[in-house]
Amino acid sequence: MDITTMGERIKELRKGAGMTQEELGNKIGVSAQAVSKWECGSVPDTELIPKIADCFDVSIDALFGREYENYDVYELMSKYIVGDTETPKEGLRKEAIERAFETCGMTLSSTIFLRDDNTDNMFAESFHQSMDSVKDMMEHKNKYSESDKDDLTALMDRTEEMPFFLYMPEGKDRGKKLLENTDYGELFSTFADPDFFNAAVWVQGHPISKNAEEPWKVRFTKKTFIEKIGIPEERADELLDKLRRFGLIRVENLELDDTVIPVYYTRCNPYFLMLLQIAYYYLHCPRSFYGSASGRYNPPLNLDD
Repeated sequence: MDITTMGERIKELRKGAGMTQEELGNKIGVSAQAVSKWECGSVPDTELIPKIADCFDVSIDALFGREYENYDVYELMSKYIVGDTETPKEGLRKEAIERAFETCGMTLSSTIFLRDDNTDNMFAESFHQSMDSVKDMMEHKNKYSESDKDDLTALMDRTEEMPFFLYMPEGKDRGKKLLENTDYGELFSTFADPDFFNAAVWVQGHPISKNAEEPWKVRFTKKTFIEKIGIPEERADELLDKLRRFGLIRVENLELDDTVIPVYYTRCNPYFLMLLQIAYYYLHCPRSFYGSASGRYNPPLNLDD
């Protein structure tokens, strides 16, 4: 019996499930101190071992580190991200988002360091090496990681200011699909207009309404728009129309004293934020990475028939 391995496995499974030592003890019927002793090298009583295994939905062999194949990876990941949902607490959503972001780091680190060898033994060895690198990556002072290979394009930024994760596995005819019936010239030329860009930033950075029924609706008139953006009146209609066409605002016509007045309101568009984020990396490409994998032999768009 490998006591050390069992203690380590219990600790690993407990943390993966988002449980404290006290919570695990309550489920099994022991004290938090008993759980702490197990994790420090003591061994649970024989009759408790099946209960511990059932608690984590693993086999008894898994507690001894002898079996890993029976895990339901989706269930384990869900438990790690959400934790013990039977015990609601403040900040659960914030913690879940942080843990989900950590799993993104695990995903990227695994694929960066995983070698594509021909034999099962070499593949298994590289897999375990990649797992060993995950924790190191998440704690490393360099916050950037990237992969640019034929089968994967990915980037991760773990800075506090702009946490970001992009993961693009190889897609069938992605390049052709991206260029199909799409006028990028209009998009880029429109955003190159300083007045339009300032207007887009203003409407997407406008304070969100506190109206619980329609939190996305922040109404403004053309007069307010002209004052805030600092543009001549003759450009207002043109810019407002472009903002509408690019999905950044909507318009309502209100009737007041037999007069129709167009009223505009912001439309929260997540793609605008994504566009800025990608453009930022394009202009300020990180010069160093914790992990960087390159090995591209085909062009990124790969338009060859």
